[in-house]
Amino acid sequence: MAQDIDNYEENDQPDIKSLRKAAEAGKKAQEELSQMRRELMFAKAGIDTSSKIGGLLFKTWEGEDVEALKSEATDLGILGAPQSAPAEIPAEEREQQAFRQGFNRGAPAAAADLPEMDPYDDAYRLFQDARKVGTPADDAALAAIDRVLVAASSGDKRAIFNPNEWANQRSQIGHRFDK
Repeated sequence: MAQDIDNYEENDQPDIKSLRKAAEAGKKAQEELSQMRRELMFAKAGIDTSSKIGGLLFKTWEGEDVEALKSEATDLGILGAPQSAPAEIPAEEREQQAFRQGFNRGAPAAAADLPEMDPYDDAYRLFQDARKVGTPADDAALAAIDRVLVAASSGDKRAIFNPNEWANQRSQIGHRFDK
């Protein structure tokens, strides 16, 4: 009977390999938990750990207090640091920046002051004047087209093709091929 008890105790105990694996998995889980807590603490403090200085602070910070972390981040200039006032930007440069930002967002160009002459009439006049002084027809035509495109890009509605508006005008005026 004593022998039966000894056999029972040997079979009941897990092997050493599975204990080591369980211990390693537990250590790994603790490290992951510790890492996640640090990430949460930095997120609560409002620190971007993907930035260079935020990543460096994340690697070197050893405390557990969010307020102390915020204080350290402020001292390093990551959070709420008063930034020096930028130099005054000239008005022309501000207008160019606004234009570029609007262009990048797909916003239409601001309406420009329209010249007195229609862009198509102006392009035709430019073409005729260039031909009179001996400019090749292709070059004169390119200059005329450029005049229309510049007017359209600056917001002149007369140079922008609107098929609905043109169809309305055609139906009002009539066209010999519409019959």
